[in-house]
Amino acid sequence: MTDQALNEGVARAKERGYSLITFAEGTRARGKDLAPFKKGAFRIAIMTGLPVVPVTINGTWEAWSPGSKLIYRHDARIVIDASISTEGLDLTDIGDLRDQVRDIIDTRYQELRAAR
Repeated sequence: MTDQALNEGVARAKERGYSLITFAEGTRARGKDLAPFKKGAFRIAIMTGLPVVPVTINGTWEAWSPGSKLIYRHDARIVIDASISTEGLDLTDIGDLRDQVRDIIDTRYQELRAAR
């Protein structure tokens, strides 16, 4: 997919009032710890003015480990944190926004893991 096609798709979704879901790690982590977050989702959010909503999911590793063809029954927990506005941000803020969101998700993830 080209940048132009992606930008057009995001613009159409925004016009229609749709949300955009991205997985900032880019792929499923191979371990139980968070992988580094990529910048693309945060670039899109800043360029479109869309807020970022940190969502933490715990329990999917046990249900479906990466590379496995089998899915097992397992409880998962999801925490949806408050949205973070991108108003007033520019592309120089991508790294800071990414790090802020990763810190929130990592904190929630560690809390969920400790509660098991």
